[in-house]
Amino acid sequence: MTITDPYLTDLFQASSDEDLIPIRDYILSAVTNTLDIDDDYKAKPDQPTTYIDKMVSEIRLYGGNTIVNLFRGDGVEYSEIVADVGNKISAEFEADASVMEKENAILRKILEEAIKKMSPEDLADMEEAFREAGLRNVNIRAGMPVGMILAQIGINTTGFAAYQTAVIVANAVAKRVLGRGLTFAGNAALTRTIAIFTGPVGLTISGLWTLIDIAGPAYRVTIPVVAHVAFLRQKREYESILPDDDLL
Repeated sequence: MTITDPYLTDLFQASSDEDLIPIRDYILSAVTNTLDIDDDYKAKPDQPTTYIDKMVSEIRLYGGNTIVNLFRGDGVEYSEIVADVGNKISAEFEADASVMEKENAILRKILEEAIKKMSPEDLADMEEAFREAGLRNVNIRAGMPVGMILAQIGINTTGFAAYQTAVIVANAVAKRVLGRGLTFAGNAALTRTIAIFTGPVGLTISGLWTLIDIAGPAYRVTIPVVAHVAFLRQKREYESILPDDDLL
């Protein structure tokens, strides 16, 4: 039976193999998965565009966050997975928010927790990097409320700032979970910002694992997957207006 999802299937079909390899690897990193025995996967493991439906099915099965869920047929919709992840990490969003709004709230929450873990030196480097990226009015000080920092660097807005946030978080999560970041060919200022956030975001993800381990191992799949799907959605949303050297 072919499993599709309104918030995953079209997005994955519009993505490249390189875009989808982290999704593949998050699924394969799970203790229990059936992707590694799928015929399409075994035929072309490095071309996840050839087994999109199987990846969508696996993600949906992990949505319930229990081993019992693996026997629930086609699992739960991605929209429910996003809401579940957001609630689990205490991201703030309205119940009737869109999937993208919930994804952005999750990215913001991870970034917010990462900033709390930054040293004064990290904060100074971050300020300089964002100024180099064109945000001339950024003025970050140690002890400044996190919300004020986020507002200054544009995390409360949409557009390119939301894309940058998605890049920063998805890259850092991949490095923490998979041991490697995303393949990136962007401008120097954005590359530097990504590097500054990598350590603190990694610590945030480690802290989340500690908090949710009791709840169930599936979050080790769903949290990274949501972070990467959010990045892919932002990339698709803004790729038509961004310069080529600003895209992954």
